[in-house]
Amino acid sequence: SVVDDVICNGDIMCNIMDIKSYDDYIYYHSIHVGILSVVVGARLGLSHDKLCQLAAAALLHDIGKRFIDHDIVRGGKAHRSEKEQEVYRSHPKIGAEYLRETCRFPADVYEGIMEHHECYNGEGYPLGKKGGGIHLFARIIRIADCYDAKVSAFPAQKSLSPSEALEYVTRILWLCSQGKWQRIRSAAKSNCPTGSMRWWHGILRISRCVRWCASWRRERC
Repeated sequence: SVVDDVICNGDIMCNIMDIKSYDDYIYYHSIHVGILSVVVGARLGLSHDKLCQLAAAALLHDIGKRFIDHDIVRGGKAHRSEKEQEVYRSHPKIGAEYLRETCRFPADVYEGIMEHHECYNGEGYPLGKKGGGIHLFARIIRIADCYDAKVSAFPAQKSLSPSEALEYVTRILWLCSQGKWQRIRSAAKSNCPTGSMRWWHGILRISRCVRWCASWRRERC
């Protein structure tokens, strides 16, 4: 299984433990993003090998934050100076380059980490990629990352309800295709059930949106 392969991968586990020693929130967030990304990838029909690579990229997507001052990372965008924000935005590149130098992962893993803050309109970072030029792993991780960050409470931000987080994510998906907003919105927005299943209910609906985005890209290509 994907879980077994991830647990047996020393490069992944050692770096995950390094993240935990740096910051508990980032550690649990990374685990959540890893789970959510694999759920989405499975619903997209990715192969076992690709799911393992996606899991590695998602679990380690924030590894670069280890090399940035903790106060900058945890301070939140509103509390960072322009220079500090520039430093913070370097974490995808720092992480990808660090892993490239110290681990043996397929190229897709590094690209997923490097590009997980890119935007379809080209206003993301660190490379300014846009549209179909953004790696599929990065697109999946970005959505899972945003969803989990929005439903999680931490000092710089109040948590949103799952339905509010879904609304936020649909605005990101809007960047995929301006002409398809209503279709994306209707596929994603709904009243989430109460209880422990709300988190999973939300990400399963997100995965439907991601699957649609992937099919839209194939149609355009």
